[in-house]
Amino acid sequence: MCFALDEAAAQKTRELGVKCYFLDPSRYTKGGHANTFGDGNFTKTVIYKNAIIYDMLQLGVNVLFQGVDLVWFKDPLPYLLEHSNSFDILAMHDGINPLHRPYFANSGFMYIEGGEVGLAVFETALRNSSMIMGARSHQKPLNRIFQHFAVHNVLRLRILPEALFANGHLFNLVRGVRPAAGDWQNNAIVLHYSWTGTAAEKIMKLDKFGINYIGLKS
Repeated sequence: MCFALDEAAAQKTRELGVKCYFLDPSRYTKGGHANTFGDGNFTKTVIYKNAIIYDMLQLGVNVLFQGVDLVWFKDPLPYLLEHSNSFDILAMHDGINPLHRPYFANSGFMYIEGGEVGLAVFETALRNSSMIMGARSHQKPLNRIFQHFAVHNVLRLRILPEALFANGHLFNLVRGVRPAAGDWQNNAIVLHYSWTGTAAEKIMKLDKFGINYIGLKS
C-alpha cells in the first residue's frame, strides 16, 4: 500500500495498480515536495510516518514500512519473517551517525511485529511528534524512543546486516562503494539510496550505481 500526500501521487499510484491511502491535503497539513533534507515540507511529511504506522498496528497486523527511495533486489519478507520471532522491530542500519546512537536505526525501512510492544513504541512516537519539529528529522527522535524502551527491557530491537540491507551511507557519489556493502550486486536484498540532500542527488545516486530502473530524471 502506498501512502500518497498529494493528488498527483495518488493518481499515479492508482494507474500503476497499487493500493493507495491518500492523505487529503484539504483535511491534513500539506506534506511532500521537500527540496532538501530537513526543510519545512520534509518535516511536515515525516510527522505522518508515526501516524501511519500506528494506524496499521492498531489493525493487529505486522507492518513493513519503508520510504519510496528503496530498490528491492529480492523479496525481503522471507528474511524478515525468519528473524522476527525473536524481535519486536527490525530496522535498517544508518551508519555510525552520532545523532542516532546507540542503535543507529534508519527509520526509512522497518519491520514491526504487530502486538503490544510495537503499538506502545509508536503510540509514544506519535504523542511526541513535537520532537520531530525540533529535530527536523523522524529518525533522531525515534532512536531515542527505541533506546528508552530497550533500556527498560521492553523492546527487542535488531539492526539488520548492512551487506543485505544496504543503506545510502555505503554509496558515495565521490568515493564510491564502502567495503561494508560487500558484494551488494549479488547479495543485497534491498538498497536504500538515502544520505542525499535533494531529490536530484538521489537520482544521481541511482544513475551512478546502475539502479535507475524506471528512467527517473532530475
